[in-house]
Amino acid sequence: RSKRAVEINDWQKFLSYSPQTDLTHFAYDFVMLSFAMCGANIADILSLKNRSIINNQIHFTREKTERVDTNVGVPFSDYVKKLLKKYGAINHKNPDAYILPFYRENMTDKQQASKRSDVLKRINKGIRIICKEIDIEPFTTYNIRHTFAANAAEHSIPVEQLMLLLGHKNIKTTQTYLKSITNGLMLKTTDYIS
Repeated sequence: RSKRAVEINDWQKFLSYSPQTDLTHFAYDFVMLSFAMCGANIADILSLKNRSIINNQIHFTREKTERVDTNVGVPFSDYVKKLLKKYGAINHKNPDAYILPFYRENMTDKQQASKRSDVLKRINKGIRIICKEIDIEPFTTYNIRHTFAANAAEHSIPVEQLMLLLGHKNIKTTQTYLKSITNGLMLKTTDYIS
């Protein structure tokens, strides 16, 4: 769980990868979904409900910082919509329904935590397989957020805007976050997620 972004050459290889199995498709798609949602944590993605979609944005409260009510709004691009539809269902007539099929309405926090753990293990297992196949340093879902942040900073997204996209309440948090990332230049990846 080191605070590092995926190195540029490794990220290029990952983006060029063509999944061959159900597991690697699933892992690849969720990595790209997280990245396209500005580094959203998988826990936040699993918690999305239809009411989260407002106009051209997806709004959610980061689970990690829920106690400080960090509301995040990220672009609801066609790519994000495609991936959410691939694995779930968007139904504006049922605003309280989860978009993805992993959580149910009456699940306890413990049941959700167990399901989230299962999904994370599945994604990270798929990522390990992909990394081994393309001979890159292994990473986990934890590194996607840092990869997004490094990419955004490298492409001159103002730190104030990045603060909002990452769901930070304080610009100093974003500045510290960026200092903690341990890689160099990132590849522009908007062609892969638009």
